[in-house]
Amino acid sequence: MHVLDPVIGDEISVSLVSDPSAGSIMIDRTQLAQIMLNLVLNARDAMPAGGQLDIQTRHATSAEVSQVNPEDSSLSFVAISVADKGKGMDSQTKTHAFEPFFSTKEGSQNSGLGLATVYGLVRQNGGYISVQSKVGQGTTFSLFFPTSAGAPTGLYRDDGEGRSFASVLVVEDNDGIRDLATRVLMSEGYEVTHARNGAEAMSLVEGGVVADLVVTDVRMPVMGGVELVQRLRAVLPDMHVLYISGHPSQSLNLTDPESPRARFLAKPFTPAQLLSEVRRALPPEEVDSGFAAAEVRR
Repeated sequence: MHVLDPVIGDEISVSLVSDPSAGSIMIDRTQLAQIMLNLVLNARDAMPAGGQLDIQTRHATSAEVSQVNPEDSSLSFVAISVADKGKGMDSQTKTHAFEPFFSTKEGSQNSGLGLATVYGLVRQNGGYISVQSKVGQGTTFSLFFPTSAGAPTGLYRDDGEGRSFASVLVVEDNDGIRDLATRVLMSEGYEVTHARNGAEAMSLVEGGVVADLVVTDVRMPVMGGVELVQRLRAVLPDMHVLYISGHPSQSLNLTDPESPRARFLAKPFTPAQLLSEVRRALPPEEVDSGFAAAEVRR
């Protein structure tokens, strides 16, 4: 029996093609299995009446890599593609495909985190992902992993005893959002600690946890983000702040005496939007203050 049979059923035919000369990648087996499982399940759901599923590994061309990230076009990558002959996606759906909690599927069993999780794990391993799809013609997800250790870009600070990566404290009462934000930030090299509410975050900081940036939801039980930031200023006066909320910023009392160090990101947000705001909150030009761009080498 094929290892995918219990997942996809008998109505879907699977083709596996692997190029032995493509090269090897460094990735945790469990993470790769989670990536492939999510993509295969997505393909299965796109073909409820059955169909063809093609999985292929090969060497990626520099032109392919430059389309997903021009800065890495000179490096060697392995491409893994998962292609189905299902119903496909329109351009608007493709735009939102990797957003957390976005889904076209119905039913309480769907969390809307499958593709967002795939995105986070791929980036965590220094890779990139793209999607091509047409309505009625199917969908192809292409993953690109470097053949050598990945090099995602984060920020480091000089702590006086050598450089260490910028630390981020994620405070969010929604388990899915907190987990996703943690995964995405860790994939870029940040040192991440997380808490479920402001009170838990304060306990962590009082216990010795240091944060260069606090990413906090505004409205949470026990202690909200605004009160948390006000209390943290006494302990971490140089910290930066990124508020996140599903409510418009105009409706929130985000008065902060250190407003130049505070930013706002509306929910729902994509992993790319989160990373963009984090980089803005910790701008690399603050080299004189101890921050600079850096590469993570595994």
